[in-house]
Amino acid sequence: MSFNEKYQAGESYKDTSKEDPSSLLDNPEKLVADLMKDFGGVRSQASPADLLALVKQLLQKGQPLDDKKGASTTELLIGILTALPRSSKARTALTNKLIDTLWGNL
Repeated sequence: MSFNEKYQAGESYKDTSKEDPSSLLDNPEKLVADLMKDFGGVRSQASPADLLALVKQLLQKGQPLDDKKGASTTELLIGILTALPRSSKARTALTNKLIDTLWGNL
């Protein structure tokens, strides 16, 4: 459904033809390389090494995000996520993982 099309009764809100964005989290190095290549807003916020460390920290099961290192890890991640376009599968996957991690830390 394009941006200008209106929802019609009986249609699904979700586009089921797209792959599950969580599969992007299987290879953090590739995810970071794709983010740095495709989205200029990310390059201005973090270096590839910092972004890779951030993604790997986010993917550690059962470990809370460490906000004691310099700039807040959570703030940096949220800044990066907001720099990505709404249509970005990486944004969806990382946002979902961040929410799951924060919920698990409660």
